[in-house]
Amino acid sequence: MRMLPRSHSRRPLPPRPAAITGTLHARCDRRVENKVRALCVIGLTGPGARLSSLHIVDPDDAVDVVVAVRLTFAADGPALVALERLVEQLSREPGVRDLHWRLDAPGEGGDLPPRR
Repeated sequence: MRMLPRSHSRRPLPPRPAAITGTLHARCDRRVENKVRALCVIGLTGPGARLSSLHIVDPDDAVDVVVAVRLTFAADGPALVALERLVEQLSREPGVRDLHWRLDAPGEGGDLPPRR
């Protein structure tokens, strides 16, 4: 059996896009909390996006709850479009009172100010 010669002009693999992490906080009425959580899960389940965590902050003395979502996705992928669509959809929801999101720059620990 004869082996094929190895090509010396082999091209390296293209670099993978850097992963970007982001955070989304939605302050909403308790009555729409389940809908906000469902919209976050459904809106971020697509190619290139990974939902890292979903937390509900429930202060005892407040009427509102805060839905906190941490996500990771590939830069310049369809997940950025999904995030934009999700923010737009949540901003139209009547029970959502406050909405913040931010993207963490590569190499930074999330110290960027939130975008509104």
